[in-house]
Amino acid sequence: MRSRKQEVPVFDRLCKDEKSKAEQYQRIICFENIKPILLTLQHTYHMKKRVSVKWDHNMAFQGVVDDKVILLDAAPNEGGSGSGVRPKALLLIALGGNTGMDVVNFLNQMNEKFKSFEVNIEARIDPEDPLVYSSFEVTYLISGAEIHTPKVVKAVQMSMNTYCGVAMMLRKVAPVNYHIIVNGVHLDLNKFIPGDDSGKQ
Repeated sequence: MRSRKQEVPVFDRLCKDEKSKAEQYQRIICFENIKPILLTLQHTYHMKKRVSVKWDHNMAFQGVVDDKVILLDAAPNEGGSGSGVRPKALLLIALGGNTGMDVVNFLNQMNEKFKSFEVNIEARIDPEDPLVYSSFEVTYLISGAEIHTPKVVKAVQMSMNTYCGVAMMLRKVAPVNYHIIVNGVHLDLNKFIPGDDSGKQ
């Protein structure tokens, strides 16, 4: 009777010596450690945002996002009644809201106290159809007796250069420039070192 050949584990067959076997085990352990991170990245990669836009009457629509309703409408000379926001202007509101929330968040983290804060946006419109925005000018107006100008500049730079997703998207198709006015004084941003809040110029 022929003796059954002892089966060698697949893993051991793949390893030529004990050193390579140890290295393989180490790789497996490392993968198990980073597996939760990889799953998180995979989930993030597949994240999506959904909204719905429903016709109401004439040229009026209702935009619904996160159970919040935004009324959209065309101007009277375009068949609407002007009862809602014109769709393209929402791009400007999105830009102002996104960077504005960034700046407030950063200033709060730096314990900066301010009295008023406003973001104004002006977009240049091409004169021919499809009448696209060809450039954006963002102006930050902030006031407060105890506000520190270098920290305001740092907060705006962090938003516009790193964190504002709307600005990053728009920059792919048109220039996005920004200006800062603190207590009525228009700042010369060339005098500030990017990312520095110490007041050095």
